[in-house]
Amino acid sequence: MGRPIWKGSIAFGLVNIPVSLYSGEERKEEIHFNLLDKRDQAHIKYKRVNEVTGKEVTWGNIVKGYEIEKDEFVLLEPKDFEALAVENNKAVEISDFVPEDAIAPLYFDKPYYLVPAKAGLKGYALLRDTLKKLKHVGIAKMVIRSGQSLACVRPYEDTLQLIVMRFHSEIREPENVEFPSADLKKVKISDKELDIAVQLVEAMASKWKPEQYHDDYHDAVMAYLKKKHKEGDNFKPPEPEAEKPSKAADLMELLQKSLSGRRIAPTAKTKAKR
Repeated sequence: MGRPIWKGSIAFGLVNIPVSLYSGEERKEEIHFNLLDKRDQAHIKYKRVNEVTGKEVTWGNIVKGYEIEKDEFVLLEPKDFEALAVENNKAVEISDFVPEDAIAPLYFDKPYYLVPAKAGLKGYALLRDTLKKLKHVGIAKMVIRSGQSLACVRPYEDTLQLIVMRFHSEIREPENVEFPSADLKKVKISDKELDIAVQLVEAMASKWKPEQYHDDYHDAVMAYLKKKHKEGDNFKPPEPEAEKPSKAADLMELLQKSLSGRRIAPTAKTKAKR
């Protein structure tokens, strides 16, 4: 299951259950494409450039700024973020219990598992089975990594899952979008059409088996790339050429060319020597 993200506790009322938090997802490696110059297949590189001077800027000289009004920025440095940081007490503090079917799916974001420590086995099992019996979930605020999140604690088989949720302010309401009316007569759907649609859905109904669904597009792209590679359609991008040092024989010529390009006016001292 990998390493825990943190070790802390589930807290509600006066009850405190020691737990570890583990990720509940395993992302398949995304297919990343490199950008190449089609003329010679060399890598394309990006630079952080000052838009005024045109010069590259090192990370040490970069600060974060927020455009609070048009062309007016507030600058923030690491000490400012430290002052604003929410105390990371590594606790899932449940403030409310709500019916699990009261939460719309679009509020759910990222899954984790809460794994009990030995000292918390009894309290963990008690909370899990109580939530199962009542069909409720716990709502909490917690800190994951560097930010505060809304979270839902829910029973899943023998486990307690923690689902990071979206705050209400992050949900986009379906405004200014045209949806079919709830009155089916207004969209001219007859009772017979509805009955046939119900029969079709019931005929296609089955048990939920998530393992039978795969990312077919990912698999097809990888198979195609491997096929092209096997057929010999591959290459190595050229190495960038290092600047060659000037040879001793060419040095005088280079110096003379550099000097003639500058057109230095002779000084009085130079004229006297001549």
